[in-house]
Amino acid sequence: MNNTSKENSNEENNLSQVLKDSESEEKTSIDFLLSLILRRKKFFILTLVIFSSFTLIRTTWEKIYNPIFRGEFSILIQDPIKQTTQDSFDTADGIVSPNIFMGAATADLELDIKTLRELLLSELVLKDISKKYGLKTDSLAQRITIKIDREATGILNVRLKSRNPKDDQSLLDDLSKLYVNYAAASTKKRLSNGLDFLSNQEPSIRKKNTQLLEKLEKFRREKNFVDPFVEGEKLKEIINKTNLEIIGLESLISRLKNIKKDILIGNVNSSSYKELVGEENNAATVEITNPEEKLSSQVKELNEQLGDALRVYTPNSYVVKNIRSRLEELKPKVKEKQLIGVDIAIKSAEDNIKLKKSTLSDLTKKFDNLLVDINEYSEINFELESSTENLAGINSAKEQLRLELAQDSSPWTVIKPPYYLPTRVYPSYTKELSKSLLIAIIVGYGLALLRDKFDNVFHSAEEVRNELKYPFLGHIPYVEYFSDIREEQKSIVDDISLINKNENIESYDRFFYQESLRNIYTSLRFLNSDNPIKVITMTSSVPKEGKSLINILLSKTLSEMDLKILQIDADLRRPQIHSRLGLNNLTGLSNILTNPKLKLSDVTQAVPGFENWEVITAGTKPPDPTRLLNSERMRTFINQIKENDKYDLIVFDTPPVIGLADSLLVSEKSDGLILLVSTNSVDKKLPKESISRSLKSGTNFLGIISNAVKKESKNSLGNNYEDYAYATYSAYGINEDLESKDAGAIAAKKMRDKDNRFNIAKELIIEKLKIIVDKSLKWLDD
Repeated sequence: MNNTSKENSNEENNLSQVLKDSESEEKTSIDFLLSLILRRKKFFILTLVIFSSFTLIRTTWEKIYNPIFRGEFSILIQDPIKQTTQDSFDTADGIVSPNIFMGAATADLELDIKTLRELLLSELVLKDISKKYGLKTDSLAQRITIKIDREATGILNVRLKSRNPKDDQSLLDDLSKLYVNYAAASTKKRLSNGLDFLSNQEPSIRKKNTQLLEKLEKFRREKNFVDPFVEGEKLKEIINKTNLEIIGLESLISRLKNIKKDILIGNVNSSSYKELVGEENNAATVEITNPEEKLSSQVKELNEQLGDALRVYTPNSYVVKNIRSRLEELKPKVKEKQLIGVDIAIKSAEDNIKLKKSTLSDLTKKFDNLLVDINEYSEINFELESSTENLAGINSAKEQLRLELAQDSSPWTVIKPPYYLPTRVYPSYTKELSKSLLIAIIVGYGLALLRDKFDNVFHSAEEVRNELKYPFLGHIPYVEYFSDIREEQKSIVDDISLINKNENIESYDRFFYQESLRNIYTSLRFLNSDNPIKVITMTSSVPKEGKSLINILLSKTLSEMDLKILQIDADLRRPQIHSRLGLNNLTGLSNILTNPKLKLSDVTQAVPGFENWEVITAGTKPPDPTRLLNSERMRTFINQIKENDKYDLIVFDTPPVIGLADSLLVSEKSDGLILLVSTNSVDKKLPKESISRSLKSGTNFLGIISNAVKKESKNSLGNNYEDYAYATYSAYGINEDLESKDAGAIAAKKMRDKDNRFNIAKELIIEKLKIIVDKSLKWLDD
């Protein structure tokens, strides 16, 4: 019982889980659809505007210059009062109705509407009217629409499209007459063909009927009876009577055997024996003799004498004893005679049973032979009845066909005369715009999906925050000055030292990125108020997302806020911090992990020009960085620097998450992991995969920082002034660069190849088109 309840509960849980999963999948699909529409709304709007404008222009043009009118009429093709030919296919008692010949001879073409429609639009029917009005049969057929009436059975609605209803009124009238006349001619032809068909069938059926009559007569003469069914009934009665007699004899034998048993035990005296034998003799039709009749008389006399003696003498007297002695002498003889009589009766009954069974066997064989005759008789009789019925049906159908031919009436009737609608039926603004809207939605969604497939990146910090749905710590805006620093693997300590004084960086750009870095630190402080975060691991999904540069800029900005910063390069495979900051990499993280004698002060280096900023480089490259970062020594080292009050924040720069386990190993031992996500660069799937891996490893995932590694059209997280200023600056820089590059390219081309102006113009057009396409796609993506 418990197992059953557990199984039921498990099934209910599984069912509820399946329902939840299906609801979750449905919700996810709807969310994806809505997010795609919102993300690519310009595709939808642009597609809708283009399709709607084109539809409005085309519909207006067609309405003015090419309107279409519709003429129509209705034809009754099936008489509702007349019994349909379908009823003539009924059968009764296996005999085919005579009217089936009528149905076969006059198979109505309106029974199959699809075939009827094709016939009425075929060249066979329309060739004469097409020739009369100088039209092509195919073009006329395309203008005609034939539909069955949905509300009333047996009515065809015929419609004709026309651009000039006045001129085509006669065409519509002639078309209605054509269909009615064609139906009349077809019906008359079918009736004539049906009459010929029935006339051809009648001789063979009449001949067959005669042959069957002769066959039945011959059968009766050979079998010497009129009806085998009557003979069979008589024979069946005799068989049943014989069976009953055999059963009676068998019952008699059983009773005689029981009497014999009673005689043997002395339960049958002379009087009772006579009664039993006499009863059986009357009932069983078996003669039973009574061989002990004389002995019975003697016994009777002695019994009478014994009775008289007992009245006179005592029971022990000589006279009484003498009479009793004589009675005892007669009893065995009487018993023997009784047994002989019963045996004779049993033998007589058994002989009688054998005789009757032999008779019954002969009767059964005779009856079996009679069954064969009955089957043959039934087949002949059935064929004869069917042939007679068919002959009568043919005669009846011929009379009906002759009557219909004599009437000469059309089976179709025009019940709604031909006329043209007063208003145009094409084009319709409502229908055309509805179709256009539906097509625009489908095409717009397809284009958005296609664009999303080939442009599967985050375009803004807002997209990063909305799609990843994890704590968003901040956004690092794009700064033109840092593009060269990202690409060149060289020391940048001098560059970052002069950032605040560098004239190549616009003041609002400098403000934006510095403020964003400060906001990131503020967000970190508010993540956990009970246990302040001190050791963080910063990583990215794949290389070249600006992780090391952002790590350096964050450390630099925070150190300028009077915070003690320790930056540790935990990328033991491709270390970059030392080369970026112009430091030596003789001893670093790998050395202190493998050499217990080294102290923290032995591997830390101060960044020139920044007294609050210290760095531990990667150190000597180990053969197995993963094992080293996963060691207990690494955990102890992180605990030591965490307990050190000298630093306010320790930042680990680690390798990317995808493909390597280094960053996750470090983050497990730190206070948490921060994932850097670059916009317009990294595939959307990669950050999601990185977050999933970090959560599965048990890491405390702190949040996300988005980084613009390419120019943005706007700052999604800024205010209106910031959006305007940054967008204006970016657009100005792009236009100026493109124009100067285009002008230089054109001048150089003209100088190199003055004779090939066609190629110059072609390449210039291609370049301009590429620029327009890029700008258009970028505008659509925003």
